Amino acid sequence: MITSNARIAASATLVALMALMHPDGVRGQLADIASTPIPTAAPISVKPNLMYVLDDSGSMGWDHMPDHLDSANNCRTRTSTHGTNCDKRPPFYAPRVNGVYYNPQITYAPPPESTGVRRPNASVPTAANDGFGVSSGTTNIATNYPEVRWCAGTNDCMRNGIDTAGGATFNYHSDGFPRSASGKNYENASTINGAPYYFDIVPREYCTNDSLTTCALQTVPSGAFLVPAYVRYCNSSANAALNTAATTPSGSTPICQARYIEGQYTKMRLGLLQRVDIVPGTTSYSGRPGREDCAARPVCSYTEEFQNFANWYSYYRNRLNTMKSATGHAFATIDDRFRIGLVTINAYDGLPGRYVPIGDFTPAKKAQWFDKLYSISPDSGTPLREALSLVGRHYAGVKTGINSFMPEDPVQNACQRNYALLTTDGYWNGSRSYDIPGNSVGNQDNVDSGLSARN
Repeated sequence: MITSNARIAASATLVALMALMHPDGVRGQLADIASTPIPTAAPISVKPNLMYVLDDSGSMGWDHMPDHLDSANNCRTRTSTHGTNCDKRPPFYAPRVNGVYYNPQITYAPPPESTGVRRPNASVPTAANDGFGVSSGTTNIATNYPEVRWCAGTNDCMRNGIDTAGGATFNYHSDGFPRSASGKNYENASTINGAPYYFDIVPREYCTNDSLTTCALQTVPSGAFLVPAYVRYCNSSANAALNTAATTPSGSTPICQARYIEGQYTKMRLGLLQRVDIVPGTTSYSGRPGREDCAARPVCSYTEEFQNFANWYSYYRNRLNTMKSATGHAFATIDDRFRIGLVTINAYDGLPGRYVPIGDFTPAKKAQWFDKLYSISPDSGTPLREALSLVGRHYAGVKTGINSFMPEDPVQNACQRNYALLTTDGYWNGSRSYDIPGNSVGNQDNVDSGLSARN
């Protein structure tokens, strides 16, 4: 193959010879400017390269998001003969707080195979704990879905939203434990099994804007207070527990706001919690306008709601399974007009078998790619910068050090477009990109210098 540099040199030589042959030099001519980008112009199309980079860190196995939901805001940590346990409180089961938990407004469609055909719905009532088969086991989620029960004594126990004082809706106290009508606390935890459930949040405050700093204690929007406050974060437990509007005087530092900030705004202030149990006795579930799986939407039947929950349980219940399912849906329609590869952020760190070389996305390649994607399990840290450097070095033609398991050269043409798509659940850790073990060249061999040298 003639390189771009060789082609440029040959063209320059030809122009020089023409100038010598013509006594008046080379006369200017009208240029024929390409009307479409050269890399994609027919009949010669240079296929773009895309390396999909999947976060396979340990936190991708978590069943909550954001990270602070495993803190004192939502867990009561206790040490037992079975180790340290987090007794999860109602906000963990509220999709407006926990972005990974079951959300009745979402259709949890089974992820597709490489052919585009969706996998089957999760089995009901006994659903796979992992619909991708990386781990085994099943659970009868109709009768054995776990829940924390809070007790004040051996035979004096309550469940949030069922036995809690307040009826259909209840106020979430800062300690997270249910209270009886007399105000008695129930603080000792035990786990029982039952039917699936989740918590809605009914706003009891409306605010002037999305920052949720200036609010009024009211249950409907009015005047300047039009933005519902489902969850706010306050700078003290006292402010989070106020029975009056937790609003900020003009010119003062906010006492509560929309964003959680470690060390500053950490105390959760919620609207009223409303428990919804998915049980045969409740035959219809309303208020679901976006549910594609419900024949009579915005109303869903018990069968439809239970199946949707089962699909969530098997295919979306933790961060990694959510990412696998979303990725499968996104890549199902991509074909061999593209060259696709896959690598995880920990593929070079002693975790073999987490790499698919970039190649034409033919049916066979696509099947290999999907099989690898669905087989990944969470493990190790979150070296995002190193992972991006790894891909940059790969496009730069580096095959040593951390790239020693990637001997292929994905770049076929000088005008080829090369992309990296990184998916992650957030925070990075690890060394800097130019201090990666095995990178003997140092900071001259990182992603930037490598790509500039190649291009």
